[in-house]
Amino acid sequence: MDPAELDHLREASETYSNKRRTGKSKRLETAYFDTTGLTLRRAGWALRVRKDGENFVQTLKSEDVLPAGALQRAEWSVPLDSSSPAPEILPGPAAKRALKGINGSSLRHYFTTQIDRHTYVLNADGDGRTGLEIEVALDRGVIKSGRQKTEICELELELLQGAPAELYDCALKLHERAPLRLETLSKSARGFALSAGEKPDWSKGRARALSRKMTVEAALEAVFRSCVEHWLANQAAVLDGTDPEGVHQMRVGLRRLRSALSVFHGAIPEGQKTWLREEARWALNSLGPARNWDVFLTEMLPPLQSAFPNDQRLEALGQAASAAQARGYDQSRQMIEDPRYTAFVLRLGGWLEGQRWQEEAKANSQALLGREVGALAEKLLSKRHKRVLKLGRNFAELSLEQRHDVRLAAKKLRYATEFFASLYPDKKTRPYLKAMKSLQDTLGHLNDIATLETLVAEVTTHPGRKPKDLSAGCGFVLGWYGHRLEGFESDLIARWDRFTQTKVFW
Repeated sequence: MDPAELDHLREASETYSNKRRTGKSKRLETAYFDTTGLTLRRAGWALRVRKDGENFVQTLKSEDVLPAGALQRAEWSVPLDSSSPAPEILPGPAAKRALKGINGSSLRHYFTTQIDRHTYVLNADGDGRTGLEIEVALDRGVIKSGRQKTEICELELELLQGAPAELYDCALKLHERAPLRLETLSKSARGFALSAGEKPDWSKGRARALSRKMTVEAALEAVFRSCVEHWLANQAAVLDGTDPEGVHQMRVGLRRLRSALSVFHGAIPEGQKTWLREEARWALNSLGPARNWDVFLTEMLPPLQSAFPNDQRLEALGQAASAAQARGYDQSRQMIEDPRYTAFVLRLGGWLEGQRWQEEAKANSQALLGREVGALAEKLLSKRHKRVLKLGRNFAELSLEQRHDVRLAAKKLRYATEFFASLYPDKKTRPYLKAMKSLQDTLGHLNDIATLETLVAEVTTHPGRKPKDLSAGCGFVLGWYGHRLEGFESDLIARWDRFTQTKVFW
């Protein structure tokens, strides 16, 4: 949160506080340790020693992130006599496996957090009758590593008692009173980034394994969780803005979520589909310019620069494109920092945890939710496969606009196959997915070429000073790729034929 909102948030949260349990304030100083080679961090663990008053506590914590911003970490703690770590005394076989071969002498201190923490317990109506209890910790402080430091001003909500969905409802109420932004990186991750100069990693999506006996409702929940995990895992990389793959993967996660809405449309009430679709579209559109210019600068422009080194026209275009890319990343960051985005994530988290599609479900939706997912998968995959074949009939004669429709249908089919692939043997799904990916990659490149005119128009019409030879560089790129389309045609048709001849796996 903005530090200026701290007092306002404290006042807002006290509206929901449990009068039976008064708040507490204390200073926490925590040192984080790892081996020289960051053995623990690379394995997803953080080892810390915290000073709380006159006491020392050693903790080993996992860094696993669960959907929609909820964190649930494996954790082991043990008291210490001093600030020196003693990993060998941590209890439990899991902790000992994580720390195998590591002792106090093999560890080094990387960074320290110094936090002033105020905690108290919230409940729904402030009088303790509801059974809901959430501990809120308001943290203000700093992470220090040598001479480097970064400020901390945040709150952490922990569910002590009650339904998980109510945790999101409470967070949403606080967000409405004082704007918040979801932080997807733990303090330890931010500390190691500060001390080691690390940049946030991007992440590919990991589909949840489904089984044929699983109900449609269980599959719906698993698929949506994987989509949200995928996009939130890339939020930090988008904010950092140094690796184009972060924006790409965040967009894929959001597109997969929109595709999931289509796959499970019969099980989700119309009003809920509408807000989910609209919010995902808004986020996608906000990320679009950054992604388009990333593709231009990393894939479209380099072949010309290699063929014509030191060409002044291409240098001018590269300057203008880099400026447009920076504007695109500013737009992406503004979207993530917008209160609308935080509200979207929190509302979606409550929707998932509370299975709120059931609240307005009609009889036919209830029947669908209880069916086995295998039958739905076969019906849906067949329908989408036939749709692609129908749109691609006489493929060699199709216009660019018609091929764009084929590309969109193929993308929907690919997302559906990835959702349901775990229902079938890998040896059956692999050839089909390979042929589909090959086709989609080629259609995607065709679409990148088709969007060049739009990108060129943006840099030539954008107000402000323009590099010399900008118009010449734009014309050069359009002519180059216009000519390449002719040689591209035979490869595209070959990939289409390969896809149409590949046996379906369902």
